Amino acid sequence: MKIEDGIAAFLRGKYSESKDAYSQVLQKSSDVQHRIRAMVGLLEVSRTAKDESIIPLVESYINAEGELGLVTSEVLMGMYAAIGRFSDCENMALSIAQKYPNSENEKNALLCLASLKWFDESQKETSEKYSAELMSKYGSTIDDATLAVLGVNRSGSEGSAITAAVASEHGQLEITNFPNPFNPSTTISFVLPEEGPVTLRVYDMLGRVVAELFNKTMTAGRHQTTFDASKLPSGVYFYKLDFGGKSISKKFVLTK
Repeated sequence: MKIEDGIAAFLRGKYSESKDAYSQVLQKSSDVQHRIRAMVGLLEVSRTAKDESIIPLVESYINAEGELGLVTSEVLMGMYAAIGRFSDCENMALSIAQKYPNSENEKNALLCLASLKWFDESQKETSEKYSAELMSKYGSTIDDATLAVLGVNRSGSEGSAITAAVASEHGQLEITNFPNPFNPSTTISFVLPEEGPVTLRVYDMLGRVVAELFNKTMTAGRHQTTFDASKLPSGVYFYKLDFGGKSISKKFVLTK
């Protein structure tokens, strides 16, 4: 079985066949990227077919090494939140934070926990606790658009975010999104150190462009846009910013 077999079956609505194809790739392929794509494919099947029986299969790879293990954790974190398994989501996020301390991975895990209140009001207290931890550890690295969506200020308390800083204060290219995981939209914000041509595109795991958000000359400073993925299946996607001969790409997870 190949990745293409799983994709073809999925597009025909043959979700059981798609699940079997992805499962075989995940179990037998020696190519890590193919296994990651199969993992994302299983997520798409699970969410589209509402087949929660796929979750235990994904969970069996939670101890996988390297990127496959990380993607597995991130996918499960989003899946748990989407179906109301908040304690499992919290445990998964804390596992990521413990395994990748003082890293972008830990920051993203805390961001997910800080946003649980958007899934269910009952999670407000949990969100506030992890918002405080997030701000304590990574407050200086989080852009103001993210803070505005999260509803906190630089001190870590709830309220209006401070006014966005201009790019000249940073002097470098920056990009982030929030929330992540998301459903069905997320805010992508970026800082340009100077005026110039910008392209911002979203790609799926097969490297196909699924959205072009900007392709024009833009001024220096902070910009943001909302990416609406309501017409896309659940899965892992990448957004890539090209500016001044430099590129920045980051990963985000759509859960439905």
